[in-house]
Amino acid sequence: MENSRFQFLGYKVPEFSLEVKDNYISSLSLKNNLSVNIQKNFAKDNNRFVEVVLFIKLTNENESLKLNLTIKGGFLADKEMPEELFEQTHTVSAPAVLYPYARAIISTCTAQAAIPQIILPLMNFTSVASESQLSKSDENDSGKLAE
Repeated sequence: MENSRFQFLGYKVPEFSLEVKDNYISSLSLKNNLSVNIQKNFAKDNNRFVEVVLFIKLTNENESLKLNLTIKGGFLADKEMPEELFEQTHTVSAPAVLYPYARAIISTCTAQAAIPQIILPLMNFTSVASESQLSKSDENDSGKLAE
């Protein structure tokens, strides 16, 4: 079996916050208050390295629960990977690889917070990409995860 031309180098969580107020009611809907935004940062010295950042915000109807998570993942493509495939991979596949880590962090932390566990829904990143919720940034100077 051949190795993938697109490698996941790892992730880190630069921001996580969970606020649960005294008036928190677990039965209030979280469905319509989930926001997942994606940013891509390309290294100036290596255009085949991309840092994908997911910004996840979640609140319930009366805002007695507020959760923010930022998770960054580093991905590196083989120099021989065709440009069209590289575009598809960092736009759709990279967020799809990173999102389960965010789901696990949120479900674990909420379970440990003595509130009903929150399990984020699965996401179709193909449709997310087509809805153009993606923002592109060429600000990252290095091929490493931003500190």
